[in-house]
Amino acid sequence: MAPKRKAAAAKSSRAKKSKTDAAETSSPVTQAAAPKAMSVASVWSNSQYVEDGAMKQEGFAHFCSTLGIEELSFDACYLIHLLCPTVDDVMVVCSSKSMFQRAMDSLGCHSVTDLPSKLRLRRAALQRTYGVSDFLPFWKWLFEMGKAIAALNNSAPASAVRTVPLNEGLLFMEAALGTWPLLPKMKEFCEEKYKQPFTKDLWLQIGRFVNLTSVGTLSLDLSNYDDDAAGGGSAWPCMIDDFVEWHRGET
Repeated sequence: MAPKRKAAAAKSSRAKKSKTDAAETSSPVTQAAAPKAMSVASVWSNSQYVEDGAMKQEGFAHFCSTLGIEELSFDACYLIHLLCPTVDDVMVVCSSKSMFQRAMDSLGCHSVTDLPSKLRLRRAALQRTYGVSDFLPFWKWLFEMGKAIAALNNSAPASAVRTVPLNEGLLFMEAALGTWPLLPKMKEFCEEKYKQPFTKDLWLQIGRFVNLTSVGTLSLDLSNYDDDAAGGGSAWPCMIDDFVEWHRGET
């Protein structure tokens, strides 16, 4: 979830380490940091995760590694959403121990080591229908996070950024919409035909489109897309109209 320039540098650095180095440096840390019942207090007192009273991007990455949560996965993104429901400083994942505890409670975790399994359950529930009431708040948050990352990467004030760049948006789509059958085609269309950043309205309408195709209101072959009763017609932005037309031509 770190900004692109920082994430790329970290990934490159990790790739240069040998398997032997990784075993020598990370295994003892993991064994010491992840007991069978890892508490919020033990996390918050661990300088590998928390610095100056806050969990920042680097500490969060190490925390996810300890628990076996893949970076830029649905689980990692959703956990940041719980830890940081409003995007103020993109480099700070969690600003207080109480916020961390609140996130654990919202997932029903008895200990921090319950997180991976609880996040998998939440992912399965949310991706079942990508519902408006439960998935949409997370989907909206992803847009705000994308804007914040774009602002930081371009050294621009957050208030000056109103769209999410195409590449970052597609990364978030891939993380959030992993079980949506039309995701591969949507990504292909965005990369080859659309080639523009995502506005907030378009992002939210894509979320609605995902929900309606997941619950069957819109068929997956999009044959009833123009049916107003199915939420089609003039209610959709031009980008989705164009996607449907392109998809029909491809299938």
